[in-house]
Amino acid sequence: MQSLVSDLLDVTRIESGQLSIAPEDMPIGTLLDEALELVAAAAAEKRIRLEKVLTANLPPLWADRERSLQVLGNLLGNAVKFTPAEGRVVVRVDSDESGLAFSVEDTGPGIVREHLPRVFDRFWQEGTPPSLAPASACL
Repeated sequence: MQSLVSDLLDVTRIESGQLSIAPEDMPIGTLLDEALELVAAAAAEKRIRLEKVLTANLPPLWADRERSLQVLGNLLGNAVKFTPAEGRVVVRVDSDESGLAFSVEDTGPGIVREHLPRVFDRFWQEGTPPSLAPASACL
């Protein structure tokens, strides 16, 4: 409950331009380990295998540690939530000339194609009745 309230307060801070960040250099592998630890218990309950894949020679990440963990924790939490028992969740970081790319992949059912335009709508979840789903624009 505290996490939900904190997330809602962050939305308010973002909208008002008051969200503070404290960027720092951090090793990507350590960040991913911390993010995976956030969902380890839920994954263990469902016997879901958690994996991290890093390309070689990744530079340190210059970012806010807490905000980065918040984003990765949300993505990984959703992946674990919707992955069936004995499935797999992989967090991956690749690097190229344009920068770093983080991705989360799972063996869950995925999102119905016609719902893809709504995935960034505020508070929308697949299965939300249309009358209850917010009509905000995608980010």
